[in-house]
Amino acid sequence: MSNSNELKNNKGHEKWLQCYEIIYKKFCSMASSIGLKANISGFCHFLNISAGKRQKWSMGQWPSAEDLAVIHDKLGFSYRWLVTGEGNPLDDVEETVSATQQSDDIHLLQHQLKAARTRIADLEKIVSLQEELIHAQAAKHVAPPVHTETSAVPSKADNKTQCPELARTRPDAAGNTFIEGTGQTSHQDG
Repeated sequence: MSNSNELKNNKGHEKWLQCYEIIYKKFCSMASSIGLKANISGFCHFLNISAGKRQKWSMGQWPSAEDLAVIHDKLGFSYRWLVTGEGNPLDDVEETVSATQQSDDIHLLQHQLKAARTRIADLEKIVSLQEELIHAQAAKHVAPPVHTETSAVPSKADNKTQCPELARTRPDAAGNTFIEGTGQTSHQDG
């Protein structure tokens, strides 16, 4: 029986070593994009594990359930693959990435909607102020004032009315004399 257990442990050990190598390579491929160095120290920092724990993993010790959850959350590997070492390492990654992407998209859309609502409110205030300004200007300019003062220099018409000798007269069709520039007619007695 001990040979059977050793064989199982040896196969599990080998599976985990393969898993560990894939996990470490994935970390190294993305390290620079998250501001970390692609080395063992960066790997430990990223997963928040000690160097001793990482060394045990690199020697074949399977991580705890909590550590597997961290690896899943941070690197997106399938739980099934992390626990058994079998199947596609990224089987449920598409679902995780899709859900994460949808969440990011929703957050972005909510932010854009809030910004659009703020912009609409600002534009409505501007329109309201413009309408108030138009009404205020219209109220000021209801009708232009009528000036009743006369000019200091009399016009020709004024001169003709004030000085009849300057006015020209002509007969109209009825035989009356029409004084041009005054709009007056004189009736002939006759």
